[in-house]
Amino acid sequence: MNMMRLAALAFSLLPLCGYSYDDDLEAPDVTLYVEAHGVRSDFSEFDGDNANGLRLRFGMLFNEPAFSRWHWGVEGGINQFGESNNISSVTEPGQGFPVISQTTKRDKETRLNGFEFGARLYDGEMFYLRGGAFIYSLKEKSELTVTQLLSDTSTTTFSLTPEAETISSVAPYVGAGIIYPVIDKSASILLEYNYYYVDNKPLDNLAVGIEFRF
Repeated sequence: MNMMRLAALAFSLLPLCGYSYDDDLEAPDVTLYVEAHGVRSDFSEFDGDNANGLRLRFGMLFNEPAFSRWHWGVEGGINQFGESNNISSVTEPGQGFPVISQTTKRDKETRLNGFEFGARLYDGEMFYLRGGAFIYSLKEKSELTVTQLLSDTSTTTFSLTPEAETISSVAPYVGAGIIYPVIDKSASILLEYNYYYVDNKPLDNLAVGIEFRF
């Protein structure tokens, strides 16, 4: 009975929906764009080094200026920030006979990738600002190798159980870029800097890429 009442109510509202439809409603005036970047990220805050990666971004820019000559846009991207490796070693005195000293070598691997969603503010010529949220997966793996120097000058080496951790969360980012058209404005090259705050640590990111507008 309740389903029949709901159906009757829906049919009674159909004329109202017809009256509320505006056939003069225009589609928003927007420009679509796609970008491909080569990126270089600084993993020094994660005990790593610089790493090369890729970014693919899609966006929509509103052609009507929001204020003065500035235009708003929305965008999303897929980031593969690459893999950073860092090898370090620490030598300590042995804890007892016959071990004279012990060297622990640590091989740390850091990987970062994810999706970003945000907004862009474009001056209509060459400069833009951007910011948003980065949904990331941070993978860190450490392999430890221990080498002991014995009293008879011989050595023994063994590996400890690898340590691995994956952190998935959301981080903010801000950035700025310069874009230069090479074919009207349909194809452009760009240089971009971004600052991500991943796992409560800063990560700087530089990118060089190409943009196509439709």
